[in-house]
Amino acid sequence: NDEPENVTRYTKCPPKFQEFKPNGDANFNGILKHFIDETNGNIENRVNITASSNSNNCKYMTQFDENNIYQSSNHQNSWICFDFKENRVIPTNYQIKTHSYGPSSYNPRSWIIEGSNDKSNWEQISEERDSQYLNGSYRSHVFPITKSNKEFRYIKMTQIGPNWAGSYYNLTMQ
Repeated sequence: NDEPENVTRYTKCPPKFQEFKPNGDANFNGILKHFIDETNGNIENRVNITASSNSNNCKYMTQFDENNIYQSSNHQNSWICFDFKENRVIPTNYQIKTHSYGPSSYNPRSWIIEGSNDKSNWEQISEERDSQYLNGSYRSHVFPITKSNKEFRYIKMTQIGPNWAGSYYNLTMQ
């Protein structure tokens, strides 16, 4: 009772989790899009994106622009990793879109998705082998996370076999 009348004793806390549900194979309206909008395009303030090769074009993975592409070098087990920094994510789905190359070309074919909180211990949370969904021009698909519902700081996609052209370039648009 000794506090002045204008002192606020309680504050409304923001929700701990924000859910992003997929809405078809063409919307790209998930957490990366949320961070892009929240930071006015400076997603690196919220998410650090690295890759086993060609890290200089990793930001293209988030520009949702058909003129920009991410392409790894022609090495087995190429990967791309998203560091959500101070945030933790519970992935339920992820979406990939290919570039203009047609069927039987550099589009992703087989990969695993892993999550980690320390970049040393990785847990496999999804796997796709010989996925036909991305074998074509500008194909997009939402894939479910089937093996976990844990929080992670890091999410990594690793190519585990050749692409549809038989090489190890991992060419994805977003």
